[in-house]
Amino acid sequence: MFHCDADIIKTVKQLAVMTHDRRESLRKWGTLLASTLALLVTCLREPIALAFKAKQDEVLRRELSLFETVSASEARWEKHLDSQSEIPRRLDRELALLRDGAVASEATYKLLLEINNCLMAVETKLDLLMRERQRDRLQSSASAPQ
Repeated sequence: MFHCDADIIKTVKQLAVMTHDRRESLRKWGTLLASTLALLVTCLREPIALAFKAKQDEVLRRELSLFETVSASEARWEKHLDSQSEIPRRLDRELALLRDGAVASEATYKLLLEINNCLMAVETKLDLLMRERQRDRLQSSASAPQ
């Protein structure tokens, strides 16, 4: 039995040595793996950063396109307001044309009144001249045949 106990102790020692060897091996592999991952991350950091930047730029473009649609809707609203204000402006222009026409008509009416007054004065003078001439004829015919 004692011999068996020695085998067990030997086996336990071997297990302890094997466990120690495994730990050392695990430490070495862990160190190698950590160094390799650090090197890999260092090498891939630039491409990964560029990929994130590209994604970030794409998201930013999408966001900006949303703001562009807002500005487009604001432009449509401005156009709508312009079309609504166009009606009063057109009415104002037509009213101004009517006023100008009325002023021109009034000026024309005054001019026509003045022409009418002048023509009436000329007609009155012509009538006076005609009566005077007829009177002169009557007087000359009345004084000549007798």
